[in-house]
Amino acid sequence: MAEKSAKPAPAGFHDKFGWFIWGFVALAFLWFFTGGAQKESSYEGAYLKPLAPLDSGEVYGEYYEGSRVGEKATLDLPADPTVFIKKVVTGVGSLFISAPNTNTEKTSFTSLLSKDISFDGVAGAKKSEPSEEYLRIVANDNVQDPVTISGFTLHANGSDKTVTIPRAVELLTLGVTAIKSAVHLPSNGRVLITSGRSPVGSSFRVNMCTGYLGQFQTYAPTLRTECPEPVLELERTGPSQETACVDFVKKIPRCQVYKGTFPSTLSAACKAFVTEKLTYNACALDHKNDTGFYKDEWRLFLDSTDELWKNSSEIIKLVDDAGKTVDSLSY
Repeated sequence: MAEKSAKPAPAGFHDKFGWFIWGFVALAFLWFFTGGAQKESSYEGAYLKPLAPLDSGEVYGEYYEGSRVGEKATLDLPADPTVFIKKVVTGVGSLFISAPNTNTEKTSFTSLLSKDISFDGVAGAKKSEPSEEYLRIVANDNVQDPVTISGFTLHANGSDKTVTIPRAVELLTLGVTAIKSAVHLPSNGRVLITSGRSPVGSSFRVNMCTGYLGQFQTYAPTLRTECPEPVLELERTGPSQETACVDFVKKIPRCQVYKGTFPSTLSAACKAFVTEKLTYNACALDHKNDTGFYKDEWRLFLDSTDELWKNSSEIIKLVDDAGKTVDSLSY
């Protein structure tokens, strides 16, 4: 009798549905590693077809990550699992490594005067010559009482230099050593602090006659020529009745000592007036009690023979006598 042929064993569950299970697992992993539930907002209005062999795995719908499907938006998956793992490790590591701080230093103003006085722009801080290098500090228009700044310090972060703001002569008299006093800034007052030496040997307060000082010395910035007009001075103290003298004096500029040759037509009195009265000392002596004689501006000098502030990448702080920062200037 012929032997019966063996029947093939029935196909198991894995043989029939294994491909479906692994496809589902792959889809689950894809969903998880691309953001899972946290990624829903990025897929608004878009859908993902099942992976092969069920379908093509393409995206369909109106938008995907902000791009229209018609624009061939694609989903990039790593070719190698190790690539994906490295990216994950790098991303996690970045959470614990601080990014380098590229911001410039931020100054904390701790002085109560920080709203009263401040630096007024870069001014001449970028100059290289000490005689031309200067800082300007101003008092705001809401200052109630004058602010004393003598004794405050200027500290440069870039060059690590610290200098003290000096005292000054209130009424400067050429050729005379005067007592120096503290510098007070009233509302809208200002002080110009030059790194170099004073052309007249001292720091001083500006007045209506200091324009004479700029005729033979250089100041940065230049002094204003606000001296009384020579012809008006002639009317006050000179031979104003002499026509030749009046005509001659009218030609002399404000704030200038006459250094030329006198015409022979001028009287001795006229020549004496021009020589003795049209000078800084005479002007200051005659007008020191006038209203508006003193200006709310001081010219201070630090007597340095070298440049104090860097020309770039510098931070200069104004520090009060309690060691607290009033203001800072950076450029």
